[in-house]
Amino acid sequence: MGIEWGSNTALRLLVCNIVQHPLTVNAAQQEPERAQRSATTRRERLMRPRLVGKDPDSNPTGSPTIYRTDRGSWFVQGWVVSDPEALATMDIPEGETVVEIPDRMIQFFREFFEEEARAGSGS
Repeated sequence: MGIEWGSNTALRLLVCNIVQHPLTVNAAQQEPERAQRSATTRRERLMRPRLVGKDPDSNPTGSPTIYRTDRGSWFVQGWVVSDPEALATMDIPEGETVVEIPDRMIQFFREFFEEEARAGSGS
């Protein structure tokens, strides 16, 4: 499945479904030894994000930023969308948020998938 990348597409990437960690164990209600084992298990379940790219035109912080997780998903750090009119046009479920990143960040997705394709073809 190919991805079409427009050269000058006026695109606002809105990222929903920001990953939430299922860390719901109430350790205070468990005996100390069991709580310690539970904490270890929770740490092992955490995703390990790998930096893919930082906004080259955003200094000094380098934000927005894109990360790829070890679970085949993405973390996108961007500007929180708080415009009520924009948010009203979207169906955003409880526990999700929307962030905005500039068009120039799309290059990192393209580069990631192109690199994956080259690695898969043995080139």
